[in-house]
Amino acid sequence: MAPTAESAGRATARDVAARISEPVYRRIAVALDHSPSDNVALEHAAALARLHGSELILIHVVEGVGGQLHGSESRDQEGQGDQAYLEQLARALRQSGAAARGVLRFGNPAPELSRAVADEGIDLLVLGSHGHGKIGDWLFCETAGTVRHAAQVPCWPSARQIGPRRAIPEAAQKGAPLSGER
Repeated sequence: MAPTAESAGRATARDVAARISEPVYRRIAVALDHSPSDNVALEHAAALARLHGSELILIHVVEGVGGQLHGSESRDQEGQGDQAYLEQLARALRQSGAAARGVLRFGNPAPELSRAVADEGIDLLVLGSHGHGKIGDWLFCETAGTVRHAAQVPCWPSARQIGPRRAIPEAAQKGAPLSGER
């Protein structure tokens, strides 16, 4: 007698359940776009990093003309501002008990994020939700989709902020020293 759809479904569920194990994330990366919406992705990534005792790697890709043409040799204001942004966020996260560091890449965001995942030995990538409106969101989905297909690790797209949440300290966003920092 041929198996029924119900019995086949139950057999598949048993097989899947038997293979469930808890992943170990040693390095969690979060892709940032240097915007106020970064706090949503950072909130999720930092919580996961603390839970797993993981290193948190903040990745930003400089995609301006200087970054596209000259890569890391570019010393334009955009790249300098992005580097300062990553350093300040990493410092704030370390002060809150997370192991964190920034990685600045140059060029097209999708392939650069995928390369960074491989180069840094990332186990999980959290993708932020950009706040650029309908056209920007469509472009972001294109980037996120490309990264999700190219990266050889799980990618977690974080949702937009829904309710009240703790924000990145304003001092960290502006690059001002945080309490006790010089």
